[in-house]
Amino acid sequence: MDDSKISRKEFGMCKLMLCCFTILHAVGCFNSYKMTHGQRPELGLKHKGIYYGYPTSIIQHSYLVSIHSDDSFICVGTIVSARWLVTLADCEPEVGMYIRAGSSSSMSGGFVFQVDSVTLHPNYVSYTYDYNYACVRINGTFQWSERVNPLNLPKLPPAVNTILSVAGWAYSAIGDVSSLDYELPLMEGSLKWISRKNCRAGWEAYGIPEWTNRMACVLDKSKTSFCNGEWGDSVVKDYEFHGMLAAGSGTCSFSDVPVMVVTIAPVSKWIQNVVGKLDVEPISDM
Repeated sequence: MDDSKISRKEFGMCKLMLCCFTILHAVGCFNSYKMTHGQRPELGLKHKGIYYGYPTSIIQHSYLVSIHSDDSFICVGTIVSARWLVTLADCEPEVGMYIRAGSSSSMSGGFVFQVDSVTLHPNYVSYTYDYNYACVRINGTFQWSERVNPLNLPKLPPAVNTILSVAGWAYSAIGDVSSLDYELPLMEGSLKWISRKNCRAGWEAYGIPEWTNRMACVLDKSKTSFCNGEWGDSVVKDYEFHGMLAAGSGTCSFSDVPVMVVTIAPVSKWIQNVVGKLDVEPISDM
């Protein structure tokens, strides 16, 4: 990778700093909704990871994998077929990285596979939030079990006010994002799919030039949100893969700014074309 390009290990910190700076500049104060500059209530053990989330098991979220570069955790991926998973293109997955499936631990156990192919959406442009999709193929085959299973791709996005589950590995403070070689807890929480109008209003201060149907928001006001490290966490309802956490207002934020997700339904057909035969019920694009 060119030295002029942001590294994967700096990706989380830069994105969070950009979000914090933009909000603070826009509102001109530190206390509006307590939008973060590291400000948050004290977190008990049960609140590490997904803010106001709870510890869970890979058996409850068997579609999740952790993506690693060398010994560092990078992002979360979601299994969609026997050889393929989907993650954020912003995570910069590359051939030679490895993924861990079937383990509640981010750093041990389960089944480890090397990445042997990565396909980014052809319209993806770095850090614009749109077309933020990467299909990642493993060298090997997932063996289905109670710990390893694919999710279905959706035909349509969720209705407004639908409650969805979110799960992933994360940590609860900025810390040193250049060294993610320690254990991260697997956490889960619930978030509500909100209207496009409220989503755009919540992100108005960020100056996003165009809000497309590939971008949406989830929110559990002043409760479940996300913490640094949760890029790519799956947003799920009834075994359907509806989105991935892509951006928020800060580390372990408890602000009322919605969490941005990239939506899956508008690109289901593209994913199918890349992946080929799915090991779940075939579906069609929107």
